[in-house]
Amino acid sequence: MKKAFFLFVCLLLQANLQSQEMEIMTYNIKYLNETDGENSWSKRKDHLTNQIKFYEPGIFGVQEAVKQQLDHLKTNLAEYDYIGEGRDGGSKGEYSAIFFDTGKFDLLEEGTFWLSETPTK
Repeated sequence: MKKAFFLFVCLLLQANLQSQEMEIMTYNIKYLNETDGENSWSKRKDHLTNQIKFYEPGIFGVQEAVKQQLDHLKTNLAEYDYIGEGRDGGSKGEYSAIFFDTGKFDLLEEGTFWLSETPTK
C-alpha cells in the first residue's frame, strides 16, 4: 500500500510540473555612428525595437550600446528595464547591458565586476 501511495504521489507531482519556456536574445547593436550610411543608428533603431516587440524575449542583452541607445530602447520598450554599466564607469562608454521584462522578472540584486588584475585603473 505504501508503495502504491508513493507511486501515486510521484505521478501526481510529475503531472503538476509544467515546463517553462523562456526566450533569451542578444544583439551587438553597434556603437552610435550617424556617419555610417545605411548602418547608422537612426536607420537601425526602429527595426531593432520592432524585432524585440515581435519576439517578446524575457531577457535580452546588447553589446556596444551607448547611453543614448539604451535610452531609446528603454523608452520604446516600456515593459523592460536594464542593468549594466558603461565600460568607462557609470554611464560613460559602451555597455554590455542586460534588459529584462519587468512583468516576468523581479530584480533581486545586481552588480558589476571587471575582469582585470587592476580593475580601478
